[in-house]
Amino acid sequence: MINLNRKNWTSRDYERFVKFLESEAESEYQQFSSALVPDSSVMLGIRIPKLRLLAKQISLGNSIEFLECCDDRYFECTMIAGFVIAVMKCDFGDTLREIEKFSTRITNWSVCDSVCASLKCFRKSREQGLVFLRKFYEGSDFQKRFATVMLLDHYMTSDYLHEIFYVSQNIQGGYYVKMAVAWILSVCYVHFPIETNEFFDSCTLDKLTFNKAIQKCCESRRISGANKSKLILLKKH
Repeated sequence: MINLNRKNWTSRDYERFVKFLESEAESEYQQFSSALVPDSSVMLGIRIPKLRLLAKQISLGNSIEFLECCDDRYFECTMIAGFVIAVMKCDFGDTLREIEKFSTRITNWSVCDSVCASLKCFRKSREQGLVFLRKFYEGSDFQKRFATVMLLDHYMTSDYLHEIFYVSQNIQGGYYVKMAVAWILSVCYVHFPIETNEFFDSCTLDKLTFNKAIQKCCESRRISGANKSKLILLKKH
């Protein structure tokens, strides 16, 4: 087993780490996962729980030096970098600086959404985190998706509904941005049905995003059949 709790990381250490990752690959899982994430970099096929465990071990050592060495040659390398940022022991400001650098490396929904879910440190510093996330509202499509999914994962409270609705209405982007908006609105409806229904009545979302949000609401087991029937009537034709 390779030593991951290192005080120093060199390029040679990192190459040994990559060789270790290659030895952990599962071909059947790789075929299954790569079909779900067709726009990812080369995928080895290592399960997410194992990647989280490796990141936790790395975070016990010199996380910053690891991140400086880490590249994106494999999907798993990028994912581990994101997980390391989420769990490394440092000031929140340092975490934000690493996220900003990492955000340019996100090229698929899986890395984006998995890393977002891991960044629980935002729940302790929501206001500072929100100021930071607002930078991404005008960023690349995956930076926009990152900001939207972060709101979903860590800001789904009544205090931040206005921000969520503002982003949903105003953020512009391609397919993955639209799907993130649809997703966050469907979760909003579960927790805040009255407010979200009012948003649906007044918003000017494009047809694809709006109808996908309604669809996701109707797929939820936490929304009543009666409410689903009302939502279906809102769909744009």
